[in-house]
Amino acid sequence: MSNPLGNGAIVETSDEKIIVLQRSYNVGQFPGYYVFPEGHSEFWKLKPQEIGIMGHQADEEDFACLSERVSQLMFEGIIREVVDETGIPASSLTDPVFIGVSLREINVRPTAYFFAKCDINSSAVNELYSRAQDGLNPLNYMQFQWMSYEE
Repeated sequence: MSNPLGNGAIVETSDEKIIVLQRSYNVGQFPGYYVFPEGHSEFWKLKPQEIGIMGHQADEEDFACLSERVSQLMFEGIIREVVDETGIPASSLTDPVFIGVSLREINVRPTAYFFAKCDINSSAVNELYSRAQDGLNPLNYMQFQWMSYEE
C-alpha cells in the first residue's frame, strides 16, 4: 500500500515569526498537535493530459517534461495550502524553496517540506487569518500560533 506525498511549508513573516497551526481535536490524525501549514498536491483531480501524461513515456524528453510538470504542481500545491490554511495572499509569499522530505513514524507518510517568506508581519497575518477563518474548515484547525527561531 502506498502513501501519498504530502507537502508542508515553513513560512516566515516579515518580523521573523514562523507560522504554526494547532490541529483541531476533531481530526483523525494528530488531534491537538501543532503543525506547519500542510496538505498534499491534488494530482488525482487532474486529467493525465493536464499533468503531461500522454501515454507510456517513450523517451527521455517526454520523461523530462513530465518531471518538470510534476515539480511545478508540487510548488503550486504548497502555495495553495498556505493560502487556504492561513488566508495569506499568494502574492505576499516568495517562491517556495524545497528543503527536504520527512517520514512520519506513525503512518509512514512522506512529506516534502518547503520554506517561503511572507512580506507581511505577524500582526497583519493574524488579521488575515481571523477574516479568512469564516472560509476555513473549523474542523481542521483550532488556532494560529507563532514561533521564533529560538523555539
